[in-house]
Amino acid sequence: MLVVGRRENEGIRIGDDITISVARIEDGRVRIAIDAPAGMPVVREELLESTERNGRALIAAYREKRRERRDYRLTNAISLAADMLIKLAAGAYEPQQTEDVWEIVEALITRYAEGRRDETRE
Repeated sequence: MLVVGRRENEGIRIGDDITISVARIEDGRVRIAIDAPAGMPVVREELLESTERNGRALIAAYREKRRERRDYRLTNAISLAADMLIKLAAGAYEPQQTEDVWEIVEALITRYAEGRRDETRE
């Protein structure tokens, strides 16, 4: 790191196209002027840190919401499978529908099991 003392209206040059100068010193505060190409982002460090923190919080909230939606879908799948099995046991389906009901229940339980496996990976 280079530390350079500068007075008001003095500056330093970085490369060929960036100039940083002391615009004003007033009440213990230094106002800095930065002249950089339009494509060069110039951001105050505290704003960048705040943006990074907010970005991490948004990602965490998104992941939690996605987990909640998955849990809701999995719970619905098991609930539907249980309802179908209860109706099957009560004789609510025609004999020719029994095989279809078992296939649907199996698919719902498989979907639930796969969703639970995905949870352990995260």
